[in-house]
Amino acid sequence: MKPVLVLLLVLNLACAPPSSNGLPDGYETAAPAYLVLTQKALSYQADFDTEAWGQMLTDSVEFITPDGQVVWHGKPAVLAGWQQWRKQVGAERMYLTDLTSLPIQITEPVPLWEKTGVYVVSYCTAHLMLRNGRQTDLLLNLCCHFDASGHIDRYLFLHQQPASDLITRKPVPVLKTAFHF
Repeated sequence: MKPVLVLLLVLNLACAPPSSNGLPDGYETAAPAYLVLTQKALSYQADFDTEAWGQMLTDSVEFITPDGQVVWHGKPAVLAGWQQWRKQVGAERMYLTDLTSLPIQITEPVPLWEKTGVYVVSYCTAHLMLRNGRQTDLLLNLCCHFDASGHIDRYLFLHQQPASDLITRKPVPVLKTAFHF
């Protein structure tokens, strides 16, 4: 199953009229440096290194959690929430593979992206080593928005149901309203 964010982005790009740069109006390719920043942030996040990861976040960062309903506001809430997620899942270690990212610059507000600036849409597989010695994989979908100083100020983090039955959790409820990133 293709990640929802990438599918929405592709549909949005495909349906919009092209501009002189070959992309729809309001879209540009973002600098490759944002790919490096995203990979760095994801590495710190996967290592549960909240100190290093926290340095990449703005103080007012917004984090949309895996259930798609709750938003953590502010760096302390995001870092505490991430550690809580780790405890709930029972993850001892996590490493990421098959990372695919698309950096885009939104130059004018459009329906899917209400905030202009740089977004990096990514998906990958997270391999989790659980405290009970078992392993499981999660398919992750992420989207980071960067402020002018190169810090993450919005972070959408979604995952699909685990590939195995080692982790059980409630199904993700259907969102009642669309979230405009």
